[in-house]
Amino acid sequence: MTADALNDDRRIAMAFPCTDDEDEPRPIRPVVCVGVIHKEFRLPDGRYKLVLKGEGRMRITSELSMGEKLYRRAYVTPIEDEIRPSGGFGRRMHRTMLLGQLRRLARSHDCPTAELHRHLRDCCTDGSFVDLLTYSLPCSLEIKQRILETPCVDARMEQLSDELTRLTGVPTCSTAETGFSVN
Repeated sequence: MTADALNDDRRIAMAFPCTDDEDEPRPIRPVVCVGVIHKEFRLPDGRYKLVLKGEGRMRITSELSMGEKLYRRAYVTPIEDEIRPSGGFGRRMHRTMLLGQLRRLARSHDCPTAELHRHLRDCCTDGSFVDLLTYSLPCSLEIKQRILETPCVDARMEQLSDELTRLTGVPTCSTAETGFSVN
């Protein structure tokens, strides 16, 4: 799969199974992340370490026959982020609070690096910010998938905030403390 992606447009999708069943092919969740292979490192045993640049969330519309391939392929459509029209200031403040939670978490866990923190702070749209931070956290795949499948960026931020509060034991600032609303 990796060799095919590297010889084509360098894009791969990551999907989670719906169940823990051992039956193959296992059903997969309909919402996936798609990324471009930014860097690849070939390991001596033939496997790869990949650095991916996330491109977005996609919905699987149908799977293709595997044919001779040992991996699954599908037709997908992009999922556009929904945002609350009046929430721009609140989202910026919420991002700041989430980055503060990330710093707390990084001190107590083997967690995201300073490089990720800078990227999240400086280079991401609000939707990408939530998706990248969510997938960096030491939480279950179920939680990550639930957040990924939520169409509204503001609602994803709220779910992410709840998860960071659970992980750090420290709640993000409330509306009363900050004087603004994140809704």
